[in-house]
Amino acid sequence: MSENKVIDKQFKLDAVQYRKDHPELTFQQVADNLGVSNSSIHRWCKQFDDAKNENEDSNLFRGSGNFSSDEAKNINSKLTGTGIGIINKSKTILDNILDLSSNNRISTSNKFNKIQLSFDTEKQIATLIILAIEKKVYSSQVLKFNILSEIYNQKSRAYPLIDLEETWNFEISASDNSPQKYVVNAEYWLYKQLELFSENAEHHKIIVNAFKYIVSKIIETEGKPDILKYNKQSYKKFILFDNINMIFRIYGRDSLVLISKIYEGLNCYLSNDPNYLHQRAKCYIKLASSESGYDKKIELFEKSHRDANLAYQIFEQRYHECGNNKILISLAHVEYTQAVILCHKCKINDYQNVDDNTTAILTLDSALASPHNSYDYAKKDYINYDNVVQKLFDKAMLDSSIIKDEAKNSVENLFKLLKEN
Repeated sequence: MSENKVIDKQFKLDAVQYRKDHPELTFQQVADNLGVSNSSIHRWCKQFDDAKNENEDSNLFRGSGNFSSDEAKNINSKLTGTGIGIINKSKTILDNILDLSSNNRISTSNKFNKIQLSFDTEKQIATLIILAIEKKVYSSQVLKFNILSEIYNQKSRAYPLIDLEETWNFEISASDNSPQKYVVNAEYWLYKQLELFSENAEHHKIIVNAFKYIVSKIIETEGKPDILKYNKQSYKKFILFDNINMIFRIYGRDSLVLISKIYEGLNCYLSNDPNYLHQRAKCYIKLASSESGYDKKIELFEKSHRDANLAYQIFEQRYHECGNNKILISLAHVEYTQAVILCHKCKINDYQNVDDNTTAILTLDSALASPHNSYDYAKKDYINYDNVVQKLFDKAMLDSSIIKDEAKNSVENLFKLLKEN
């Protein structure tokens, strides 16, 4: 186990938040509780406030784990022309070292290239997935997932890329008094190991089972999702499309096929969870982009629309049941997804169906009118590939006959909105 606690960017952010959460404590008391100096707490709080005031936090609390922009620029100026690559300031120093050492021009005899993680069982794979998504896995989580021997084994194989550290005082609470945590020090390296393993389609089944194991253990301790209640189950981070795609980044159709298998495998546990249904809908939208045939594309858009509609209905029921305003954010996000699906269907049918075009325009207008959605986001959103949102609007502006009269006010609303962006 590492003898020293690592003061990284995340620790400093946590320390500033701890200070904000406990205004009754003096700076000295905060410093004593965290085991750092009074001057450090003052400095971190000032840096945080200055960065927020300037609306720029890319270099906030950079610390020793990452290169600064100036350092990256200086080093890359020297690396250019060597043929061994350049560094990425968004990655940790360890990740950059591993990236450079993977180049054939550099000796492959270093110990990092000899690290072999264990992928023999679904629990071992589940352990790596948990580490990849959580970044820090506390003792309490190790017990909840029943992976003590697996995570210790992976740490032993991968040290120092995966390490075991003591928790800080401020990380300990009445609900979690974990004395230790497993920490990933090279997250992109870990993503790469999972990606390489997933490239073999024969491994897909055990990966799906690993996700099922993770979700089943969470439900075992936290209970099944209640269709009419706002739930905070910790499995949500394990079903986010962005998170799954981040750790299984096989580019192209193979990655999306694997992710769709993962969602379909989890259906037995989460079929009535609207968050799960919404994420699966986005997966189907993205998977349709990799298909060439019309029938398959339509099938996937229909599946995604079904999931998004059901998710919307459940969120709506929840809101009427408990009145939690956070559910309105979820409703707005799902409505935006519904609108994008309809835009895709209109495009693939060459805007020949007036009813579909009208429904799409009305839904899009309603979704983008919400303060929780924006066209600026839609332009960059991965499910809005080919910018089908803009294309539908352009078609309706050029030829009003493709929509019914009831949608013409919505076209005007969208014109004002898009003009501002």
